Amino acid sequence: MLACPVCRHANPDDAPDCVRCGASLLGATLLGMSAPPLDPQETVPGPPRPDMGAPLSGPTLIGGLAPALARADPPPPQPPATPAAEAAEPARPARTLFGLGAAPASMRPDRPPGTSAARAAPSESRPPAPAPALAPAPAGGTRGARPAETPPSAGEPPRTPGATTLLHREAAEILAAARIAAASADEERRAARRRLTTALVGLLALAAVAAVIGFATYRERHRFVARVTGELKVQRDAEGYGVRVEVETSGPARVELPNAASVGTVTVPGGPSVLSFRLPEQVLPVGDNQLALRVVPDDAPDDVRTLHLQVRVYYRFVSMPAEAPRAGGTFDLKMELMPGWTLRVPDARIIEQPGGTLGVEVDAAPLLAVADRFSGPFGEFPLRLELSGPDGASATFVEALRFPLPETRLSVLAPLHAEIVAARSVLVEGLATPGARLTVAAVEAIADAAGRFRVEVPLSVEGRHTLTLRALVEGRTPGQLEVVVDRVDPRTLAARRADARRLADAIRTPAPPYAELLEGPPTAGGGPVRITGRVLALRRSETPGVDELQLATCAAGCPFWVSTSQPVFARLGDEAVAVGRLMGRHAFVTRDGRSTVAPHLDALAVHARP
Repeated sequence: MLACPVCRHANPDDAPDCVRCGASLLGATLLGMSAPPLDPQETVPGPPRPDMGAPLSGPTLIGGLAPALARADPPPPQPPATPAAEAAEPARPARTLFGLGAAPASMRPDRPPGTSAARAAPSESRPPAPAPALAPAPAGGTRGARPAETPPSAGEPPRTPGATTLLHREAAEILAAARIAAASADEERRAARRRLTTALVGLLALAAVAAVIGFATYRERHRFVARVTGELKVQRDAEGYGVRVEVETSGPARVELPNAASVGTVTVPGGPSVLSFRLPEQVLPVGDNQLALRVVPDDAPDDVRTLHLQVRVYYRFVSMPAEAPRAGGTFDLKMELMPGWTLRVPDARIIEQPGGTLGVEVDAAPLLAVADRFSGPFGEFPLRLELSGPDGASATFVEALRFPLPETRLSVLAPLHAEIVAARSVLVEGLATPGARLTVAAVEAIADAAGRFRVEVPLSVEGRHTLTLRALVEGRTPGQLEVVVDRVDPRTLAARRADARRLADAIRTPAPPYAELLEGPPTAGGGPVRITGRVLALRRSETPGVDELQLATCAAGCPFWVSTSQPVFARLGDEAVAVGRLMGRHAFVTRDGRSTVAPHLDALAVHARP
């Protein structure tokens, strides 16, 4: 509802003018909602009170409200009230504008003290002072100027300047309060907007930090990792350095090894792995060395990891003994040492040599004393190296050096590799170092001054027998060989000889003339041929399973070199037949030390002629 600013009549919200007095309702929104309807008879008459100030007028004080009040039509004239009417009218509580309550008697100059409004005589009341007219401000006038007052027209009731002043003052207060409330609401809205913006910015910042932390955590959990987990071991030997290291990767990868002598790349499945590779000796010079292992993951070839291995080489052998030491002598070697370090070797003499190398002369007696424990031309001897460095540093190493050792000569002339016998024993003949002690299948013998030995070895049962020969000489490595002999019954032996004879009789093609075989181009391959001659030599070959014969095929000699892996049924001095394929020429040394060349036959069968 809208209250009329003139008569305070309650009007509908959409009414443009007051339905009672016809006054314009412009500006009634601020005033009509707070004040109750004002009866003209309840208006406080009289001039404005000193405590209210000057009358408020003009559009500069309350904006668009003053022109609306000035343009409002006056209320219709009311007949003068009679004492009887006043007495008959029920008493109503006195109200002032906006429900402020009845004004005290001291504020009513038009009534004598002690006289109420209901009992005042009409003759005693005086007409209210005319209120100044509120005219609209001129278009180009000065802001805040007081408008000209117009006298009331004929028949118009007198205006009450006190009510107008009170109305304007309360309107100004309400408008100020509204402006303050609007400003407070606007400030609250801006503060709420700032709080919301700050909260949103904080949430966005928190989300960004959480995203960065999450991404970093994901990268940390899923990034490829490669590291060295175990001890690095480097072992030197005659072929270089052997390196062994334990690594761990978070996934399958390819490891590129530095200057590896065997393999250059190793594939690891992920998790703990052991890498073993060899390095040439020249790759690691004396001093501190750094090896780099490049680890390339299978799923991210660009995400390469490099593992660094620190290797310190204290010394390096420049030369080793090339000849076997003699009794009472020394074996000499040369070493290169780290600068600032010194070397001590028990039972050895250290000699400084030009070029920064050290000569080491080691007594050979301890090595020769255990030479018979080794088999073969080389023996391993422990060499203790004690190193002292700057600032009291020290290191001790034990090297297992391989030295050439003097060997005990041992060779077997009989029996042959494919020997077949029917007897209960076999004769073992051979050559050894003079004075060597020999053991042949638990039978002992000693080589004579020429190195020859003969041992009769029993064959207790039929079958294949492996005979082990061992020759021992103090200060030398032992010589050792094995001989295989088949013992069969006499009828089996005769049948094997008959088979060899039938095979030889089936091949009747003679070999080409001897002079042609020696002077012409070497003849090799082709079909099998047949030769006959006297056995000049018969021995076991150094090639396992192969026996060698020398046959004289003419009165002048005409030697033929025959090799076979089949049993030989002939002995020295026998007239023998050999069939096989020509293999060119063969150079050999005769018993008297002469070098000669003879045609070579690879025999399929050799047997003695009856």
